[in-house]
Amino acid sequence: VPDPTIDKVVLGVTALLREMSPCLIAVGGGSAIDLAKCVRLFARNHQPDYAPHFIAIPTTSGTGSEVTSFAVITDPKKGVKHALIDEFMLPNEAILDVEMVKSVPATITADTGLDVLTHALEAYVSTESDYFSDMYAEKATSLCKHYLVRSYNYPKTHENKAREKMHIASCLAGIAFNAVSLGICHSIAHQLGAQFHIPHGRANAMLLPHIIEFN
Repeated sequence: VPDPTIDKVVLGVTALLREMSPCLIAVGGGSAIDLAKCVRLFARNHQPDYAPHFIAIPTTSGTGSEVTSFAVITDPKKGVKHALIDEFMLPNEAILDVEMVKSVPATITADTGLDVLTHALEAYVSTESDYFSDMYAEKATSLCKHYLVRSYNYPKTHENKAREKMHIASCLAGIAFNAVSLGICHSIAHQLGAQFHIPHGRANAMLLPHIIEFN
């Protein structure tokens, strides 16, 4: 489900501890991967020596969650999103396969693609940025410039290259912001999503011009 909730984490932790599986595989968008991250993290709290091998296979090109130690979980009762940060949530492996994103609808491609752009821009102007994070952020921004609209038009053009490039851009932007963090565009967007259920990338896109002007 979009915006995974605390009760889903509880179900996942219960299942994982029951099976004590040697491997945990997350297949899906950022929400699915974030849920798996939280399940792995809280399972460790119950079994400190338990660390299943963690593989992330993203099916959207947006969050970069497959290469970050961040996760966002929703408390629907309070209408709040909680951002969690822990190195244990960083997947051991990330598999990027363009076949997994060919069927993504254009509207979701737009929302997730603008999330990529926001990740890259906020990482680039982060107060923690350095030459190495800038390298990833700049390349992700360049790929968005050339391929985001073309990826959006994929249902009409079937241009695999555009989808592939945006999938890579998502990962690059994830590496950048995992190193140097994000800004107030994301902090506000998370709460907009929690309160009004606006898709995360779209909330970022709505805020981004105003945040840039403010900064």
